[in-house]
Amino acid sequence: VSRSAPRSAACYLLFFSMIRRPPRSPLFPYTTLFRSLSADYSQIELRVLAHLSQDPTLLDAFRQGLDIHASTASLVYEVAIADVTSEMRRVAKIMNFGVLYGLSAYGISQQTDLSPDDGAKFIETYFGMYPGIKTYVDSVKTQVKEAGYVETLLGRRRYIPEVQCRASSTSGPGSDAESRTTSRSVHGRCSTIWATRSPRADPS
Repeated sequence: VSRSAPRSAACYLLFFSMIRRPPRSPLFPYTTLFRSLSADYSQIELRVLAHLSQDPTLLDAFRQGLDIHASTASLVYEVAIADVTSEMRRVAKIMNFGVLYGLSAYGISQQTDLSPDDGAKFIETYFGMYPGIKTYVDSVKTQVKEAGYVETLLGRRRYIPEVQCRASSTSGPGSDAESRTTSRSVHGRCSTIWATRSPRADPS
């Protein structure tokens, strides 16, 4: 018992040091034996979307190293990239990521100063500039309606039965699930990239 007491006391000290640590501070004290690595794939969802959709405009923007949101704003608002305002870029960013989640005209109006009608026009213009994305989004929805699932690069399946239920009836659940099929398809591939590439990080 006498030997276990110090160990128990050490556990309590560690526990209280954890719950009292400042926000975002490391869980364990810093030492020279270990290093903490924080990494992020820049705009990985949009890069994966560009690959899957093979949209030439989106692919070209990434190949040129352009600010993808400023590039989108330039196309949609028909101005030079240098003339894109912060508000234009913000709206374009909402649409770039919103396309993954089936963002509606009403959804755009809730996040911007655009009316639902203007939001609908924005979506129409967006897909007009990126027809490959529109084709891909529609193909994913069709696949899910027929097969009932989306699949990752490694063959993992995410079943979405709500979409098939909606496809077989004129009402009922499924509209929200259908709008998110692209998100599940793209994010499934993103998770595969993270899972397979992270262990191969260069230790140097």
